[in-house]
Amino acid sequence: MTLKDALEKIGNLNPETLEGIEGCFSFRINDGDPEEFAVVIASGRAEILLNGEKSDCLVETDIETFRDVLEGSISPLSAFMSGRIKISGDLSHAMKLSKLLGGV
Repeated sequence: MTLKDALEKIGNLNPETLEGIEGCFSFRINDGDPEEFAVVIASGRAEILLNGEKSDCLVETDIETFRDVLEGSISPLSAFMSGRIKISGDLSHAMKLSKLLGGV
């Protein structure tokens, strides 16, 4: 799965998958295409923004780790605990990433 495919799927997630998630997640993916983007979730919809957006948390990782998380070969929590993902900002908000990325 390419990063562009993943972004398209995130943008088309079921409202049920997004239930209980509101806010903005910014991503910085080393060697990704694009390298920076934001996912804004409101009213059961996810919107992908390719420009700068004030976010609740920033997720930084490399493209391989991001793909591994999307494909389910590693959980976001395991990737974080092993240092493969760095998170800044609201960590409680970042805990919702499993639900968001697990829906892809």
